[in-house]
Amino acid sequence: STDSFLSFLLLKNFNILKRIKALPGNVFYGHGLYSPDNKFLYVIENNYKNRQGHVVLRDIQNLKKIREFNVFGFHPHEVVLSHDNKRLFISNTNTPTIGKRFSTLKFMDSKNKSSLNVISLENGRLIIKEEIKYNYAVTHLSSVHDGNMAIGLSQIGKREALNKKVIESTHLAVAFWSQIDQKIHYVPADSITDPLLKERLKHV
Repeated sequence: STDSFLSFLLLKNFNILKRIKALPGNVFYGHGLYSPDNKFLYVIENNYKNRQGHVVLRDIQNLKKIREFNVFGFHPHEVVLSHDNKRLFISNTNTPTIGKRFSTLKFMDSKNKSSLNVISLENGRLIIKEEIKYNYAVTHLSSVHDGNMAIGLSQIGKREALNKKVIESTHLAVAFWSQIDQKIHYVPADSITDPLLKERLKHV
């Protein structure tokens, strides 16, 4: 079956409370988001045939679709509300495959680069689309109280053979989107002070 499901679990015993299908032709992917009043759920869905990503707004009571937002890209991974609850921030990885690891260095040379997109909740229009630099793909987002947005980046290099096993080298980096100038600022790896994060970023 090619159906994609979203399941809701009871945490104390992990029993499935409810299970729904993605919209026809779509596949659930990435992270969901509750509205501030907990009445609605924003869910990421991808249509791999049309190479188009969507954020679907659903009623939390019956989980039926209320509205569908075009993310103006493919393979979005995370959606976050802006500090003023008027915009959606979308991490569009624009990866060309499903269910497989991918070479960022390969697909970044194409015209479909990874991007951070900002969409108006009022009319669904694309407000900002900033392509990610340095062969990175934007993956995770986190809203900061001052209106800025923390950004997680990943770069998966060329596959290498090790003891007849195929491995991939993953480099991580961080950046932030500034509310002041509406731009992405990249954080040099040598400026990271957290020991664990610094170790993970030492090859960036």
